[in-house]
Amino acid sequence: MATVADYPTRATVYWLKQVAVAPDFEPVTNTHQYEDGGMSFNSSDDTGVLMWEIEYDGLTAAQAALLDAHFASAALANDFSFVDRDGVTFTACHYKSFEKGWNKIYAQSRKVVLCRYPNS
Repeated sequence: MATVADYPTRATVYWLKQVAVAPDFEPVTNTHQYEDGGMSFNSSDDTGVLMWEIEYDGLTAAQAALLDAHFASAALANDFSFVDRDGVTFTACHYKSFEKGWNKIYAQSRKVVLCRYPNS
């Protein structure tokens, strides 16, 4: 795993919508169900997996190419820094998903889900 260039900022490629998704605690929580039906829960981290959904629409070919190139360099394994809508920088972020929308050649769209795993 390597660190690649920072995720493109809003000044570079203007996003239509950016939503911080509620943290996902399932990956950091161990559960055990007892014979009597009771359960116990053990969490290995307080923050859970942080996620952001970002939607772009009306991208020029150059803007779409910038996002595509970043995804190609990071793929799912390499990490990068990301600045959220409040200006907070998160390091060790990864792509969870990357979808291309081909509305028109002159106005393209992308839907990106970024995540940051705990203890990274």
